[in-house]
Amino acid sequence: MFPDTAAGSIWTVEKSKNPKHRQVNDTYFEGVSASGPGEAWAVGTYADKKALDHPLAEHWNGTTWSFVTLPQPTGQQALFHGVDDLAPTDAWAVGTSFSGGVGATPAGLTLIEHWDGNAWSIVPSPNPANGVNGDSDVLEAISGTGPDDLWAAGWDNDEDTGTIALLFEHWDGTAWQAATSPTPGGSFQFAFGITAVSPDDVWAVGSDETGQPVTLTANWNGKAWSITPAPNLNGGPDAQNELTGVSATGADNVWASGFADNVNDENLADPFVLHWNGKAWTLTKVANPNASKEGSRLNSIRALSPKDVWAVGQTQKNNGSILTLAEQYNGSSWTVSTSPDPGMLGNLVDNSLDSVDSAGGGNLFAVGADEMTGQCCLRTLAIGTSQG
Repeated sequence: MFPDTAAGSIWTVEKSKNPKHRQVNDTYFEGVSASGPGEAWAVGTYADKKALDHPLAEHWNGTTWSFVTLPQPTGQQALFHGVDDLAPTDAWAVGTSFSGGVGATPAGLTLIEHWDGNAWSIVPSPNPANGVNGDSDVLEAISGTGPDDLWAAGWDNDEDTGTIALLFEHWDGTAWQAATSPTPGGSFQFAFGITAVSPDDVWAVGSDETGQPVTLTANWNGKAWSITPAPNLNGGPDAQNELTGVSATGADNVWASGFADNVNDENLADPFVLHWNGKAWTLTKVANPNASKEGSRLNSIRALSPKDVWAVGQTQKNNGSILTLAEQYNGSSWTVSTSPDPGMLGNLVDNSLDSVDSAGGGNLFAVGADEMTGQCCLRTLAIGTSQG
């Protein structure tokens, strides 16, 4: 087993809980959010011994991660993709619930739950594409400016119109309501990240897969959502570009994480970031630890200031190993921040980071999954630092 810290790393592995850890199932984190060094939530999915999915939430109290019981829609499988921790008594998690048995497509109805300081509870949420068999509504991310102004983003699949549309839902302190989607009919568009700068300035990012996948950004101006042009790292008939996360410190400092596949149809991923300066998006390639072969990807980003931005993801090695990847921007360049890789499956390293957040004062959390010999499947991975 690898040590809890890597040589020269500011990051330390924080032990997390894994429900049903002896079962043949996957357990992993997809999102993390912190309102302070001693207050954070990580969310994701765990499967039971029948391989049915359940939403996962773990709480950080400043010392340890602990599993917290969640409600689940009756007769449904469910999972979480994103979380927003506003305060110790006010946190939100989003995802989807779905019917069917083992192997069912993890998309069905929107799922939103709220933490009030004592327990999680399901809060009713809209499902715009819920008319015919095959329709589905999924929420991927959530962000807000306060307890009465939150946005959740994702996508819905409307079989009747043949459209996969951007899905945006807003909480006004009383109820969740779906906003009009800017997706043209017949398109296939997905939102994977969202950040709220102010009540009249919210950004969402993802991909437009109507043809070859290209980057997609959308903005809320207080009245309506609209799609904003954004650059792509790779072009051509074989190119694929995707934005995975977004974070902002102000209207003129918005950052998005992403990756692209090689234009020559090789098995290579190139990580990149986009920056919004208040007028336009610009693209920057970032460090790629295995640029000559399998490459790397960024899955999440967190902006702390114009001169301090963090992104996390994974690097894929030539032998099949997957390593955690953390990178920092210091105002002039991006550099790799050495991160631990505790997971080892046989001779292969197996780890990934899927979300990062700041708790202030140099404190950072990053979460994802690892796999170790003897445990069969993916398990939650959480790392942290007070030196960020």
